[in-house]
Amino acid sequence: MTQTLRQIPKVAVIGEKPTCASGGERIAPEMRIFNTTRPLWGDITWSTEGQQTTFRNYGWWFAAVHPDSPDWERYYDNNARMDACELVFVTDYEAFEAGAESVRNWNRNKIEKYRLPDDEIEGHIADPASHYDLLQRGLKLLGDWKQEKS
Repeated sequence: MTQTLRQIPKVAVIGEKPTCASGGERIAPEMRIFNTTRPLWGDITWSTEGQQTTFRNYGWWFAAVHPDSPDWERYYDNNARMDACELVFVTDYEAFEAGAESVRNWNRNKIEKYRLPDDEIEGHIADPASHYDLLQRGLKLLGDWKQEKS
């Protein structure tokens, strides 16, 4: 009988997925990357203590786990107990577009109810002052979206 695994939150981050760990081990494209502030379980584990990463992270400790690994459930459950998050790597364009689409959808009712012109919404999206907010909104949505789709 299979037990239900704890849920690990998925967090979208802007950047390229690592292709190798700090020790030089190759990370296959299908491997899932977990991150937290303490050592994790995985097919490949590493720490970036004192090093810079090219993407936002939530601690020095990382694990890469192949979804077909015979130890998948054990690694996943142990990483959930360690309060890990799964990193979902996206481009800034993907994050911005997801944020912009959420604004369009959220305002659709207002547009219909008050008969506002579409270009008013698009003007807000095109305004450089809105870009940071749209990126943040998009990152949150892409993390949630990936969680629902997996």
